[in-house]
Amino acid sequence: MLSSCLHCSSLDAQSSICSNRIVAFQKALRSMGMVLMVLITGQSAWAQYPQGGQGSVWLGSYNTALQEANRANKPVLLHFSATWCGPCQQMERGVFPHPQVQQLLRSSVAAVKVDSDQNPQLVQQYGVRGLPADVMIDPRNGKVLLHSENYLDVGAYTSMIDGVAQKYSMSVAQAAPAQRMQNKTPATLPGNQNFERKSAPSQSMSNADDVGLDGFSPVALQRARQWMRGDSRFAWDHQGITYFMASEQELADFKLTPEQFAPKLLGCDPVVLWDTTKAVSGSTQFAAFYDDSLFLFVSRESRDRFKENPRRYMRTEQVLRRTDVQRLVQALPDESSDSTRQAENPAKTEVR
Repeated sequence: MLSSCLHCSSLDAQSSICSNRIVAFQKALRSMGMVLMVLITGQSAWAQYPQGGQGSVWLGSYNTALQEANRANKPVLLHFSATWCGPCQQMERGVFPHPQVQQLLRSSVAAVKVDSDQNPQLVQQYGVRGLPADVMIDPRNGKVLLHSENYLDVGAYTSMIDGVAQKYSMSVAQAAPAQRMQNKTPATLPGNQNFERKSAPSQSMSNADDVGLDGFSPVALQRARQWMRGDSRFAWDHQGITYFMASEQELADFKLTPEQFAPKLLGCDPVVLWDTTKAVSGSTQFAAFYDDSLFLFVSRESRDRFKENPRRYMRTEQVLRRTDVQRLVQALPDESSDSTRQAENPAKTEVR
């Protein structure tokens, strides 16, 4: 009897223990269910607001963004950031996942993130000095449409990007096809073994002061030592100067390494810059190559002085801005130097 009672008591205790375990197990299942729901919700949110990889609003590279922008008639958006930048990470968490921002980046621009530590050339090319930074460019010619260096919340960011994108769309709609078809057929101008250019540059180009090399292709000049007329359809802006290439392939090559083809010192005469510290634009009438780099001079005399001691004049640091060059060039008529007068009445071009 005692044994039986003890046995019963033992069964009751075991039953109680089993019940407790069942309750605990049920609670665990409910907790797991809640965790699964959180995970599923998180996955849904991640899919809806992608941060990178497949399906992302961010394109994979700078060149891909340029191609997509040209295809879809959108401006390019470069967002510069870094892993160590606190405000950059704040935008990653609080701005870019927002549905309004996602929609804008997907529909209105060709967007790409640029790690500033991994892409120093792009940082230098677009003059980025602070992070986070956003640069919007015209894919037709590379001109900068927007340059912002600041943390922006959702409202300010969408307003800024949308404003520039709308202006770009209007400019595309208003662009006349005839303007994009100017100089359609490139042609090699007459020349001898020194590549002397005897014909005068075209005077009909709009904004001629902003067109480099008088509209001739810097790529053809660098590679073939030929004065080949560029095409405004294949234009690209570098350091405030627009260069015309002769083909789509030349344009792609120039975009990758513009510093390889563009004249040094923004096309300013290195001799005048060294002697007077004035940024005076050289002329295609007096051009020369040294160490495979193109230099422009205001006169044959200036070019000859460079040849006597090129390394002396190449020590000049390139810290010029396009606005400085324009201002100084406009001041030239007040000066009376022989070099200036000779530059105003060029005879021919030599590239050696």
